[in-house]
Amino acid sequence: MMGSWLRNIQGQLSEFASEVLNEATEEVTDPESELQVTRKKLLETEKELSTEKENVQRLKKKIGNLEEELYAKNLELDNINGKYISVIESRDTQIRALQAELERTHHAVQESLSDGDEDGFFPANNARVARMRDEIDQLRKEAAHWKRLVNEQSEKNEALKVSELEHILAEQKTKFENEVAALIMAHNETVAELKSLNQENRNPNKKAESSECYTEQYISENDTWKEQIHLLTEERDLLLAKIKSIEEENEMQEDEVDKLTFQAVDKVLSERLNELKQQREDLEKQLHEAQREITEKSSYISQLQTEVREVHHLVDTQREKFENEISGEREQSREKIEELQSEVANLQLLLNSHEENKNSEESKMAETTEKLGEEMERQRTEVSESTSKDQTELDRELENLRRENMELAAAYNDLNEDFENHKAKHGSVVSSNRDLTARIDSLRASLIEYEERYEMCKNENAETIRQLQRLSNDFERLRLSFESPKTKNTSGTMDEVERLRTELDTSKDDGEKLRTDVERFRSAIAVIDKELNRLRESNDKLVQDNKAMGASLDKFSEIRDMLENSNSELKDLREKFTQLQNEHELKEKQWREQQLELCEARDDAKRRLEACQRETTMQQSRSSDIALSAEIVELKNDEGKVTTSSEGTVDSNNGWEKMADWDAIASTNGSSLANGSNNCAIVNELREALAVVTEKTEECEELRRQKHELDKELDLRQTRIDELMVQLDVLQSQQHTHAETFAQLRSWANELERDKLELEQSLVHTKEKLDEVQKQLDAVKEEELVNAKQVDLVQQTVNEYEQKMRNQDAIHEEALRNTKAEHRNDLEEMENKLKAAQDEIKQLQQQNKAEEKCEPEAEEKFLHLKTELMEAVQKRNELEKANSELQHKLDETSVQVTEAEKLRIELIALVEQKHTESVKYHTQLQTALAEKKNQSATFATYTDNLSILKHELKNCMETRDKALRECERLRDHLLVMEETSTKEALAGEERETELRQRIRILEQKTEESADNVIESANAYERQIAELTDELDLMKNEKISIVDRLREREKTLADTKVALSNLQNVLRDIGIDHEAQVLQYENAIAELKKSMENLNLEIVQFKQTQETIEAEKQLLENRTMHLKEEITKKNAMIEELEASLEEHAQLAVASVSSYTIDDQVLRQLFLSYFTADKDKQPEIAVLLASVLGYSQEEIAKINAANHSSSRGWFGFGGSSKLPQQNISLAEQFVRFLEKESLTTPHSLPVQPSEEKETIRSGIPLKCSRTSSAADLDSILNT
Repeated sequence: MMGSWLRNIQGQLSEFASEVLNEATEEVTDPESELQVTRKKLLETEKELSTEKENVQRLKKKIGNLEEELYAKNLELDNINGKYISVIESRDTQIRALQAELERTHHAVQESLSDGDEDGFFPANNARVARMRDEIDQLRKEAAHWKRLVNEQSEKNEALKVSELEHILAEQKTKFENEVAALIMAHNETVAELKSLNQENRNPNKKAESSECYTEQYISENDTWKEQIHLLTEERDLLLAKIKSIEEENEMQEDEVDKLTFQAVDKVLSERLNELKQQREDLEKQLHEAQREITEKSSYISQLQTEVREVHHLVDTQREKFENEISGEREQSREKIEELQSEVANLQLLLNSHEENKNSEESKMAETTEKLGEEMERQRTEVSESTSKDQTELDRELENLRRENMELAAAYNDLNEDFENHKAKHGSVVSSNRDLTARIDSLRASLIEYEERYEMCKNENAETIRQLQRLSNDFERLRLSFESPKTKNTSGTMDEVERLRTELDTSKDDGEKLRTDVERFRSAIAVIDKELNRLRESNDKLVQDNKAMGASLDKFSEIRDMLENSNSELKDLREKFTQLQNEHELKEKQWREQQLELCEARDDAKRRLEACQRETTMQQSRSSDIALSAEIVELKNDEGKVTTSSEGTVDSNNGWEKMADWDAIASTNGSSLANGSNNCAIVNELREALAVVTEKTEECEELRRQKHELDKELDLRQTRIDELMVQLDVLQSQQHTHAETFAQLRSWANELERDKLELEQSLVHTKEKLDEVQKQLDAVKEEELVNAKQVDLVQQTVNEYEQKMRNQDAIHEEALRNTKAEHRNDLEEMENKLKAAQDEIKQLQQQNKAEEKCEPEAEEKFLHLKTELMEAVQKRNELEKANSELQHKLDETSVQVTEAEKLRIELIALVEQKHTESVKYHTQLQTALAEKKNQSATFATYTDNLSILKHELKNCMETRDKALRECERLRDHLLVMEETSTKEALAGEERETELRQRIRILEQKTEESADNVIESANAYERQIAELTDELDLMKNEKISIVDRLREREKTLADTKVALSNLQNVLRDIGIDHEAQVLQYENAIAELKKSMENLNLEIVQFKQTQETIEAEKQLLENRTMHLKEEITKKNAMIEELEASLEEHAQLAVASVSSYTIDDQVLRQLFLSYFTADKDKQPEIAVLLASVLGYSQEEIAKINAANHSSSRGWFGFGGSSKLPQQNISLAEQFVRFLEKESLTTPHSLPVQPSEEKETIRSGIPLKCSRTSSAADLDSILNT
């Protein structure tokens, strides 16, 4: 805007210079008009200067206001920084104070440990020191945390300030553009007024006819001209001075602008701190608003739930109808099953009573099962017919509900399509989520690009408006220039005509630029349309992927059904196996019972034989017959043969041994002839018993053989069972894996639902943004229409544009005809496709009986075809639900039938027949499953065909809508182009006639003014020479001003580039700022938590500080008390020294004869070894004095302590003995001397309250306990 304004000023100055030169070169006939023109020009320049001064003052005021705001913001920043610094300094001071206290306490602890730990005065110092260290570490961490927060806030404030600077710069730019536009309008109005005044002043000058008036006026005007020329020179000088001052002010303003930019940045950064404070309140408000929205959404969700409940209620009513029908059918089936069970019971009785009629009964059962199967099939057909009828009625009732749920279903399908497209592309949920986020980011980027393009279009439209304004100004200037040169010659008119031609050429170039801009804008719109088409294609791909996912889910459901069937079969096999085991156990029990019976019979036979033997022994006599013995021997031989033939069992051998013994006894003893008849009867009985025994043995052997065979069969069965168990384990493992996969699929489904919800939200946002973009595009189109009208008005000035427009119109007509033909062809193709789709739909309607009633209406009404297809899809879903329910019911009936068959199978005794029947049942189930699969496959094909047709219909409708829209747009465009072309043609013709008339008038005026110009030329040559000199000066000044203006333009261009860079940077910063705001919100939440924790810690610190202060007071009281005790002890020591000196004289005589106690020596040595290294030399000196070393030895000990780094025993350090400890040594020596004496001495000392010190009111005793305590007290002091 500023550049166009400067260009206008530059053009006006160039026109002013050219007019002055032309007037100087031409012969002037009317000097008054020239003077008026110069005066007007001077007035114009003065007005421009005044406007520029006002602008400068406004800018100064703005700069002053900005400086004041910056100063205020800087003060606020300084206050905030001062607060933070004061907080940090207070923390640092607290840390330092705590460190000092720690050092003091540590020092006191060391002293107490070195002096009084043995007495136990400070037992809790170590724990206290550790606690204080922990507190200091925590305080340091807090200080580092607060410093880090201050640094982060400074960085955040910088980003926020940059975004605010961008906003402020944009506002200032808009304000400046508005001001410049107002200035240009005011300037144009002043120019028009001046031109009208010039014309009014010229008209009375033309009416002056007499020469006398002219001469008088000439003389008076010469005087006025001279005065005016003098005034003009003065004004010129003033203007030059003002220009220099303005240049200096502009330079100062540039510096100030640079400063202000930096200050503005600082201002924005400072304001951001306050905004951070306000953000908390805003966040709280947003929380309240979010809660309100949540309540509203909850109410909306409750409404939806009520609607869904109503729908579910309707569905439940329908289900109840179906269930009532099915319950009736179940009752019928149950009655039939009860009849079958009664028949089965009868069959069981018949089987128990008549085993021979099994085959006939099995044939009857097969016939009954076949009849039942036929009845079930008949019932299925009846149920399907009844369901089809009911579904037709339900479809009519549910049409209203479907219309209401269409939108929800469409949204859900779109989400499913989006998600399944991503899943099909990437194969996993995680990658799909990432792709969805990337897709959302790309959509956001595309929206940002659209916004940028929209801004570019706005800028281009603004540039076009400016160009139109400039062209209109140029046209007005040209029009006025045609009216002004009334007193100029033909050469000037030719120059002006050439200038007009050049300006027309420039206007043509501008028109071409406008066309290019319009084409570029249209290309941008085409790119946007392409991107929208791409998005639609992606949505279609998502639809296809959703279908694939649905097919995969159907396959999964089939697999699940197969697994359930396999589980049921395994259960049947297990039950059969248990039945076989039970039967085997029963047979084994029977065999064992038979064996027990045989054993009992054998034992009874043995007992009988023994009884017989006893009876024979009693009845035998000594005289036995030889014949009888011979017979018995023959019997024995015969029966021995029999026993050899019967494989020599153990029982028979035992019997024959007993018979041999009996024969031997009989032969030895001999029997009488009287008992012969009895013996014959007994032999016959024995023969019979032996025959029975042989038969039983044969039966036992046969039973053993059968048992062996049965064992073999059992082994085979066990092997088979083991194989079956292995297969069962494998199937269980597979079932477990399938269950895990099913659980994974469920988790994936839950994740999919969550992702769908997120996608719904994102799609809602994208739809809103797309709606906004469409609104913006509509606004742009309206602006394009306005711009097109303005361009048409500009193009009316061009004469040659008519032919081009006609050619273009012809080209456009041909293109429109071609496009219309193409669109007609496309429409015909679409209609053919629609007809084909209708034919396919009719075929599908013939196949599906449920949809026959809805299809004729769809054929009659083509517009409602889309809604009916959606209803058909919903019907399909309901049919699937009904089929699933029917399948469930059929499964239940099949389970009942299987139970009846199980009862029938349990009645069958033989395992082979059971196996064959189970195999047959398994084959029947497989056939039924195959039929079911075929039905599901046909149904899936039908559904796929319906979805394909639906998709094709959608595409057709979309293409049709697009074609209609394009046709309407082209028609509107053609009408507008025709109107503009006609208007431009008429306007061009009118302008040509007006220009020709003006040229003729100018030629007449030039011919009339030629005579007057020759007469006045000589009079004004001198003035012209003077004016030429002044004009040369003005030209030089103008050149300098133009150079300065160019420099300013360059600087302005640089500033614009800088502003654009700043805007880009600020946009990037704004994007980063949005991301950072989220981080900051999270950080603020964390900081709130940390602040709460810190407040709790501060409370704890305050409590600990109070405890520390209390302990400190206690320590101070103790120190005061100890000091008082020390003073008392010093006084006591002085009294003791005085008393010891009095008794020293008495102890001199007994020095050589005193004895040292062993306990004292032990205490000395223990005190030496346990004492600090600093005190060991003193104790060594004491030991030397106690043990009676000579002075030379004591000197050696002192030298060793002074010279070596080790002590007297090699453990102590090299420390000098202080002078204060000499008195202590003397006291100790005196104490030992006192203890070595035999007589006790009482000290005149006042009593004290201490218990374990020397200062006791009790007189000193020579006991070991008192001496040891006194020694400890002396060494500790």
